[in-house]
Amino acid sequence: MKRHLVILLLYYCSIIHLGATAESEVPVLMWSNDKCAKRLLPLFSGSPRTICLFMQNRLSLNDIAKFGRVYGSKGTRSNFHHLKDAMENAKSSLTLSAVANSGGLKEFLKIAASDKVIELTANQAKKFHFNDYKFNLGAINVIIVRLPSVPESNSKEIAAVFKKNDEIIDSMMKEVADHVAVLTGIFTGVKPSK
Repeated sequence: MKRHLVILLLYYCSIIHLGATAESEVPVLMWSNDKCAKRLLPLFSGSPRTICLFMQNRLSLNDIAKFGRVYGSKGTRSNFHHLKDAMENAKSSLTLSAVANSGGLKEFLKIAASDKVIELTANQAKKFHFNDYKFNLGAINVIIVRLPSVPESNSKEIAAVFKKNDEIIDSMMKEVADHVAVLTGIFTGVKPSK
């Protein structure tokens, strides 16, 4: 079964990667409270779950390393503090370092949903209450959050936006986790940082 899963995952990644160049690739980070790796990617499972896709205008692995303080001292707090904790504490997690078409992932999730697909702005996500929507907990639900845009330059402004986005991801995931059995988070960018 694991071999079959690996083949399907490689096939999925190769489809996303077709026609890509390094200038068009973005990282995709996924984490789930479901310990079965097979269910981490909704492509491989029709089981009931809620998927939260967080998309910002641009993202690169360099952003995560620099602003996440991956290589900094232990006392330095990351601008991706909550995301780092979520990835480390998840029952299963996956990082795809270079995906060519994150927009294709968004469209795929819309098709894969068997119940609700909700698209929210960052302001709507801040006010999100799970009970305000009538989710079918026996189905696949998708919540897509458009995070605030990351500026092109000025490291202080970039760091502030990443920190704000990290807080939005954290509060949204906590709100949804209080109401569902299986929750998967996905964080990516629309295009890579320059």
